[in-house]
Amino acid sequence: MPTDTARPAGTSNIPWRNYLYHYTRSCPGPWPGQTYRDYLLSLLRNEPGCGHDGADTLIHILSEKMLRAGSKLVRGTQPVVSWSARPPFELAELRKWNRALIRWTFEAYGIAVHRHSLRRLGIQPVIYGPARIYERLLSADRFRFQLHMPPHCCWKQEREWRLPADLCLRADLDAFLFVPDERTGELIDAQVACPFPIISLDRVPAP
Repeated sequence: MPTDTARPAGTSNIPWRNYLYHYTRSCPGPWPGQTYRDYLLSLLRNEPGCGHDGADTLIHILSEKMLRAGSKLVRGTQPVVSWSARPPFELAELRKWNRALIRWTFEAYGIAVHRHSLRRLGIQPVIYGPARIYERLLSADRFRFQLHMPPHCCWKQEREWRLPADLCLRADLDAFLFVPDERTGELIDAQVACPFPIISLDRVPAP
């Protein structure tokens, strides 16, 4: 059984299937909890991270030492942190431009946490189905629902899991960061104290 102190031994032998992945993306507009005025001021002052791109988002999360749950794109009011069972080297099959949100659905930035650690915290796989399924679910399971009505609404390829709570990024958590290249990893490491290994995807051999 894995422990929370385990770490990927290297880029050539990461057990990708043992982890779940929270992908960070560009965040046009204010951070959660940031006023629009403060966001505009940060742009005018050209403050570090004001562009809110994928790397900035990851740095912001690490600075708070918390993955904060939200309910913006989830049916119901239960805040969740969304995860995918699809590892970063499968991004090409998932990545799409979302015109409504002005961002890519997935970017090559994020945090990987071992499934065993997340299961102990209450993570559950998403239940995909038509709208009528939602009312049939127990209230405790409704945070898992995702509308699935192909071909117009089809998200199964994301293989999503949801954690119905914030996740504290403790140093003893079995986790690692992944970024697109070594330069980005060095940038993150220079700007914020990171308790986890940083994996540069451009250095990872194809599985």
